Amino acid sequence: MRLTNIVKSYRNGEQDLKVLKDINLTV
Repeated sequence: MRLTNIVKSYRNGEQDLKVLKDINLTV
């Protein structure tokens, strides 16, 4: 359970980074 949660949080973090990069590119 904990490992899956860590993987999910890691994937969510990657998505957040991609969104931030897209925002920086648009701005």
